[in-house]
Amino acid sequence: MPSSPGSVQPQYASPMMLATAAAGTGTANSTPSRARATWRRFRDAQATTSTTARTTISHPTAGIEPTAGAGGPWQAVPGDGLGGGTLAGRMLPTLPDSLTFASLARWPVDALVTTRADGDLGADPHVYPANRARVLGALGWDAAAVVWARQVHGRGVAVVGGGSVPSPEVVEADALVTASPGVGLAIKVADCVPLVLYDPGAQLLAAVHAGWRGTTLRVVEAAVAALAGLGADPGRLVAGIGPCIAAERYQVGAEVADAAHDAGLGDALRPDGTGRWTFDLVAANRRVLADAGVPPERVEAAGGDTGPGTPFFSHRSEGPCGRVALLARLRPEAARR
Repeated sequence: MPSSPGSVQPQYASPMMLATAAAGTGTANSTPSRARATWRRFRDAQATTSTTARTTISHPTAGIEPTAGAGGPWQAVPGDGLGGGTLAGRMLPTLPDSLTFASLARWPVDALVTTRADGDLGADPHVYPANRARVLGALGWDAAAVVWARQVHGRGVAVVGGGSVPSPEVVEADALVTASPGVGLAIKVADCVPLVLYDPGAQLLAAVHAGWRGTTLRVVEAAVAALAGLGADPGRLVAGIGPCIAAERYQVGAEVADAAHDAGLGDALRPDGTGRWTFDLVAANRRVLADAGVPPERVEAAGGDTGPGTPFFSHRSEGPCGRVALLARLRPEAARR
């Protein structure tokens, strides 16, 4: 990709599995083998449970900080200057239909999720390059300094910043991390969870893609570990969770339910009486963030559901369909702070 004069050119450091380096391929919260066997016996029993004799379990968010709705309070860690705010998504003037995060509004960081009105930004290669150029132009971002990940539903983390820019879809990772102001991070979703992580003290930023595989692989935990390796304090991070498929619509089978239990995320499952389960991706990622040391009160869920009647594409309800994008960057002035 050609560079423009004076642009900040990110460099793909490596498709590193930082979580593997930090904690191996498993997690400290994985369910022991005996508990997994108990879960599978429960699962098999559920497969034969009728809708009139269903077994109930605790609410998916049991033990997890409750999700605050629009306008709900969020809190600051004393001494970090974060101040107070609300959890209502605000509108970005240059992209009036986009969703942004109130908890990041006071910092030199841009983070937004595009909508249908901005077009497909990641599904059809015949149309998304023009849409990307139009969206980035409206934001005033240098397109040559934006890294578009090639997402593989894993827990790989890539650190980008400085040097030459990789072409779009070359960086194979499901989390991007940068310390470089002006470098854009781009994640594409249509039901999966987009997350942004920001440390206002260390001026470090991450964008994360977490579908069910990434969620159960704890990819956002890997992103927190990568940020910590660069000097971030997990307790100082501000996290934003964007729009994803609603729990009540996300019916899953045994493969996903097993993976959730193996990852210590069984509380985010609820049997639906058909031998299957619903999976609350927001609650699950809140749990992973909490386990990684991010205070629950510093996690903002600013999104909502996807699909027909919403501003956001849904692969499950509408596929084939377009993709919206989480776009995030440290503003150039962050370098002067």
